[in-house]
Amino acid sequence: MPIAHGPILLVGCTPAVLETPEIAATLSAWPDHPPAVRMALADVTADPALLDGAALVWVILDQRTVPGLYDAVVLIQDRQIPSALTRPETAVAPGQEVQEGIVTLPAGADPVLGAAILRTLASQTAILAEFKTDVDMLRRQQAGLVTQIGRMDEELRLAAKLQREFLPPRLPEVPGLAFRVLYRPATYVSGDIYDLIRLDEDHVGLFIADAVGHGVPAALMTVYIKQSLQTKEIGPMFPRNYRIVPPGEALARLNAQLVALQVEGVHTATAFYGVLNCRTLDLRYARAGHPLPLLLQPDGSNRLLESEGALLGVFPEETFEEASTVLNSGERLLLYSDGFETAFASDGTDRRKKKGLASNQYFQEFTDLACGPLGPAMDRLAAKLDRQAGSLNQVDDMTVVCVAVDDAAQSPAPNAADAVGVAG
Repeated sequence: MPIAHGPILLVGCTPAVLETPEIAATLSAWPDHPPAVRMALADVTADPALLDGAALVWVILDQRTVPGLYDAVVLIQDRQIPSALTRPETAVAPGQEVQEGIVTLPAGADPVLGAAILRTLASQTAILAEFKTDVDMLRRQQAGLVTQIGRMDEELRLAAKLQREFLPPRLPEVPGLAFRVLYRPATYVSGDIYDLIRLDEDHVGLFIADAVGHGVPAALMTVYIKQSLQTKEIGPMFPRNYRIVPPGEALARLNAQLVALQVEGVHTATAFYGVLNCRTLDLRYARAGHPLPLLLQPDGSNRLLESEGALLGVFPEETFEEASTVLNSGERLLLYSDGFETAFASDGTDRRKKKGLASNQYFQEFTDLACGPLGPAMDRLAAKLDRQAGSLNQVDDMTVVCVAVDDAAQSPAPNAADAVGVAG
C-alpha cells in the first residue's frame, strides 16, 4: 500500500509521555516509518494548521481524561487524518475503532502489532487524500453546474416572458360574443401559440398552432409562425384598401415559409385558422393537421368541424381545404391543442399508472363547457386539470380558445396575462 509522505504526529499532554520505551519500540518495529514529530495536545488545539499534511496522528495519554482531548479529536476528524489513541486502562482490543477515523492502540500492546496498526493507518492517508481531491473536484463541478443551471433558469424565464409578449394583449370585445383562453405551457415555454385578431370592424381571426416538439426549439418556432401568418393584404388595388386573406390561402402561405425554412426537426407544426364574421356569425376555416375544432351545442351535444390539410412545413405545394359553418345562438366554438389527449384519466383510471397515455376523456370535459356562463365554465376546466395526478408535471402544452355566442353572463375581455396558465 502507498504510504503518505507526511510525518507521524505524536501528540501528548506532556513531553515525557512521548519519550517512553514502548513508543520507541513500536516505531523501531516499523523500520521505514515517516519522520516522527512530537507536539503537545494544547499546541494542536491552539494551532490546528499543525495537523496539515500529517500521514497519521498518534495521540498518547498517561491518563484517561485530559483537557482539550475532545477539541483535538474533532480537529483531527475534520481533516480526515487516520489516528490512533493510546491511553491507560483501555479494555478495547488493539485496532478497534473508538470514534470515526480513530482506532485504539492500548498501552503495553506488542510493538510489532502496534507498528502494523500504525502502518495500516498511514497507508490510508494517501487514499483519503485522493478521495479528498476527487471530492473537491466534484464540489467545484457542482458549483459550476449550479451556476450554469441558474443562468439557464434565468434565460428560460426571460424566454417565457418574451414568448408571452407575442400573445394578444387583450381578447376582442364584440357584442354578442365572448372569448376566453386557457394557456398552460408544460415547461417554461410552450410549443403552442394562439391569436385572436381583430381584422376589421366585422371580422375576427381565430388562430391556434402547435409546433412539433417541446421546449425552446418549439417555442422559437411558435414565434416564427405567429409573425409569419398573413391575415391581411394592404394596397390601393383592393376595394377598401385591404383584403382579408382567406384561411386556406393564409395556411398555404405559412406552409410555404416553413418548407423554405429548412431547419431540421423544428419546422413542422399543426394549425387552425378561421375568419369569423361577427355580424352574420359565418365562420370560414382551414386546418393543417390540427385537432378538429369542437362546436358545443346548448343541449350538451357537440359537432366536429372537419376540413382536410396536412401538417405545415412538410409538402411544398400542399393545399388546405376551406370549409364554413354558421354559429348559432348558445353555441360555443372550441379550438384546442393535442396536449389534452393526455391530460385526463380515462374512465376513472389512475393516470399515475398510465401516465402519458392518450384518451378521449377530454371530449367529456369539453362538453361540460357548454353549460353556464363561459368564464366560470373555463375556471372549472382549469380546476379539473389541477386535480389530475401529475398536474404539476404535465406531459404536453395545453391551450384552449373558446368563442361563445350570446353568452348569458359576459364580462369584459381579460388581459392576455390573465389567460396565461389559468382560464381567462
